[in-house]
Amino acid sequence: MSALIRAVIHAQECNEGNIADQRLVRPDIVEALNAWADGSHPYVGDFLRAVLSNNLKEAVMRADAYNLVTLPAIVNYVYNRLPFDCQGSPEIVAAWQATHRERRREEAT
Repeated sequence: MSALIRAVIHAQECNEGNIADQRLVRPDIVEALNAWADGSHPYVGDFLRAVLSNNLKEAVMRADAYNLVTLPAIVNYVYNRLPFDCQGSPEIVAAWQATHRERRREEAT
């Protein structure tokens, strides 16, 4: 059975038909998004950068099988749990990253 089919079955079993259920988001994705939001880790991979930037086409192209199936839940998590000033467009994401990258540099010196 392929990873995509297993992911679809898991998603259907876990969320009782609610494809945006935040419980479907993998723990590593939640951890990365929370670290991004609190500024403790101002870097994310290409998939999460696309999600945070509201770039659906790029997010779909960069998602692994499980994240592709659970993309509605990931988007729901971002929208409802992360501050609006760290997500929503490429410009917002770049500004957030620059601010927190600079803050980390200052803290290191």
